[in-house]
Amino acid sequence: SELWLHVTPARGINGSTTGPTMMMWVDAQGLAPGNYSDVLTITPQDAGQSPDSIKVNLTVQAAR
Repeated sequence: SELWLHVTPARGINGSTTGPTMMMWVDAQGLAPGNYSDVLTITPQDAGQSPDSIKVNLTVQAAR
């Protein structure tokens, strides 16, 4: 399968006074037309907190 969902940094974000920052982007180049989905899971370093999951959907349309 193609890798289309990217996150940076992938691990090791430490909190700050404004909160951690991460960037997520999609690269649809080379993907066939269709629907794609993935789940981004963010796991806190504090073992007492639950992970958060973000579902990401992408629709690639055929070139016109």
